[in-house]
Amino acid sequence: MLSDIEKNKISSELALDSNTVECFKKSGRISAEALEYGRTLVKRGARVVDVLDKVDEKIHQLGGECG
Repeated sequence: MLSDIEKNKISSELALDSNTVECFKKSGRISAEALEYGRTLVKRGARVVDVLDKVDEKIHQLGGECG
């Protein structure tokens, strides 16, 4: 069993800083908007690759980035 000191150390190591939390929130907002946009593109005869390319472009327009 872990002591309280060990538990606090593990907890502080796992804590997210405010910048990381903001990045997660931004990512969630971008994902939600990109999903809604993608839904408008899915129609009979639409090519999957075209939908994916447009959604990818939208993600970048909204500020999404790799890394």
